[in-house]
Parts: sequence; C-alpha cells; structure tokens
Amino acid sequence: MYSNTPAESDFEVVDTLVREQPHLVASHLKGLHDAAIDEQDKAGRLYFALEVMNSLYSSTEERWDAYLDSSLPAVLMQIISDNSTFVLGNDSDARYGEAILTSISLVADHAQGLGETTGARLTKMLVDSSPSMWAALWTRRQMFDVGSPVASELRDILAQVAATYFSLYTSRAGFPPLLATRFGHVVMYVWVTTVNCDQDDQSLDILEGLSANASVENLVAFTEETVINTVGPAALIERFITWLGQPWVHGGHLVACLRCMYLFCCHPDVSSHLGAAGMFEALCDATRRQRLTGNAVDEWNAIGSFAPYIEATFIRSFEQHSLETISRLDDLLLLMARGALLGAEFGVMQHLDHWVHLYQHIGGLARVARGQSDNHYFLEKLRTAARPVWYPTWESLKSQKPTTSTVAQARARMLSAWIELGASLGFDVPYSDESMDID
Repeated sequence: MYSNTPAESDFEVVDTLVREQPHLVASHLKGLHDAAIDEQDKAGRLYFALEVMNSLYSSTEERWDAYLDSSLPAVLMQIISDNSTFVLGNDSDARYGEAILTSISLVADHAQGLGETTGARLTKMLVDSSPSMWAALWTRRQMFDVGSPVASELRDILAQVAATYFSLYTSRAGFPPLLATRFGHVVMYVWVTTVNCDQDDQSLDILEGLSANASVENLVAFTEETVINTVGPAALIERFITWLGQPWVHGGHLVACLRCMYLFCCHPDVSSHLGAAGMFEALCDATRRQRLTGNAVDEWNAIGSFAPYIEATFIRSFEQHSLETISRLDDLLLLMARGALLGAEFGVMQHLDHWVHLYQHIGGLARVARGQSDNHYFLEKLRTAARPVWYPTWESLKSQKPTTSTVAQARARMLSAWIELGASLGFDVPYSDESMDID
C-alpha cells in the first residue's frame, strides 16, 4: 500500500483511508510499527501516526464517531506511547514532547469543538484508554518544568483536557480516583509545579477534581514516589497549605496532607524552621476550623505523628526565645489541648509518649523562665497563650468517662501530664486523685 518511509502520497492515502476505512488504517499502521527495527524507523512511525491525527483535525462529528468506534485510537496511542521510540536525553525528550503535545492538542481541541457526546467520548478515550501514553509522559515529566520549551503549552493543554474531563461528571462524588492513575499524577505534577496556583480559579478547580475521591494511600504514595525529590519539599508545603485552605477539604484530605507534610518536614533538604512554619500554621488553622476528620482516631494518629517533630523543631526555637515562634504559642497550646483530649478519649497509645513528653518539655521551659528575670516576657506570653485552652481542656479531661482499661490508662496519663503543665505555668491547679506520676 505504501512504503516503510512515509512520503507525502502516503499521507493522502491515509487521509482517504481514515475517512473510509479506519480499521484498515489501524491494522496497517500497527504492522508498520511492529516491523520497525531501529529508533529511526520507530520515529518515522511516530510522526506518521501523528499525521493520521492531523488528517482528523478538521473532521466532522460523524467521522470522529467512526474513528472512536475503530481500533485506530488504541493503535495510535500505542505508537505515541512506545518508550522504545526515543532514548532519554534532551533532544529525544524535546522531540517526544512535541509529538505528545501535538496528539493531546488535537484531541483536546476536537473535544471542545464537537458535540457533547462525541467530545465526551474523545476526552474519556484520551484519559481512560491511554494509560501507556500517560506513563510515558510521566517518565518525561521534566518537560513540564519551567524552562522547558514546551512547558507552557503543555500546561495549558493539560488544563483544558482535565477541565473537559471533569465536566463530564455532574457531581464530585462521581469523579474517579484519578490520583491512582498516571493521568492524575501528570495533572497533579503540573498543578504542584505551577507558580501562584492558589490565585488561579481553573487550577483550583482541577485540584478539586483530582482530590474528589483520592484516598489517603493514593496521595501519600504519589508524594513518596517522586514529588518530594523532584519538586522540592519547601515548595510542596506551600501547595498543601493552599490545598488545606479550600472549602471542599474534608478529613480524609487533611489526614493525607498531614502525612505528606510530615514527610516533607523530615526531608534533609528542609531546614527545621522553614519546614515547620508552613506545616504548623496549616495544621493549627485546620484545627481551629474543626475540619480535621469525622474519624477522631484517624485525627489522633495524624496530628499525633507530629508530636516528635514539633518537639524537635519548635522546642529548639522556644529555647532560643524566637519571637516568630513565641507568636505561635497560642496555636501550639491549642494543638496540644486537642491532642490531650483525643489521646484521652480514644486510648490510642501510639504517640502518647511523644505528647506527654511535649507537655513536660513546655512545662520545663516555663519553670526555667519563672526563675530567670530575663525570661519573664517569654513566661507571660506562654501563660497568656495557655490560659484560654488549659482550663477548658482540664475540665473536659476530668469529665471523660473511660469505657475500657486502655482508655482509662491513656486518660490518666493525659490528665496527669496536663495538670503538671498547668502547675509549671503557675496556674491554680488542685491535684486530683486521678492524676498519676509520669514516667
């Protein structure tokens, strides 16, 4: 029919066949690609496949219907996604990026211009039927980074595809768990690496679509796999703070974000104070708005995991009497109070030692400050921050009714540690028989 080296006449033949016999084009194109023996041959097949896409550019809706009903989309995506077509390298990535960009652009443009049914089918084909293409894009995600010659156009097209895809669903409940797919990973990567993404309504809409049915495990796995090492922990903390501020955020999102932020804060490239500041503010803001989670045990595990980090990071700056940290004392005490109540109410022993030690450490700093005249400013700031939360928390702890021996033990430890903290702050605290010594 036509040669292994595409020529102008080949494209005319393809254009005719695509119009009349898309199945035949698919089988022939696949045969040519499978027979390619080296990179040059496969590169020729790749651009030939893109010419097939180009032949569809001005197609009618009926022609697109015929195309979608054939095996041609799958064959084209297979060729476009073939990781053996190009080896990794700047030149290859640029050529591959151009090819991918062209194919996505064509489909996205058509999806916008065709009728609703055909446009929806096109978009779903691009997203749902092309996992290998998105996997190939994911391995070359540096194309999306600032400085890449195709980054800006790629970002715009991906945003268009994502927005069209999300528009297919009438409610967030119907969204598929996209963060379990490479398509979702690519779109999320673009969102994470977008400057001022919190000022872009379209970017936030895309984030909502990605987040709708994302599981904690999906988000954490995505974060652990690549993003920490490719984007940078400090930048990601800013992105997750943006995430936590959205009105649709629910408890599952927060638990996932907290776990991811904890990973960032433990990353060796994050300075202790820089990483802590954003994480701590977001955590406290969510606590104030009581938007942590409907599952208090999950909430306890999420915020409980931060106790050793808060201790290691904020205690150092407390000891240095950092004004930046002192200004957050009220937030810290609020978080500590929430931890005390959750730990006592549910008796989840994991993290308990960390929280008790944190209370003891704060109390120790208060006792030192009481004995040093030059530390009175710090002591008064600490007392002022603690007073609104210490007494109500103490009353709540006393009124709790343990249902098991494990819960009773946890409550006793929290109550005793909380009383000890109050005494260290100089509050009028009558010791109760329920309190016990802290090991």
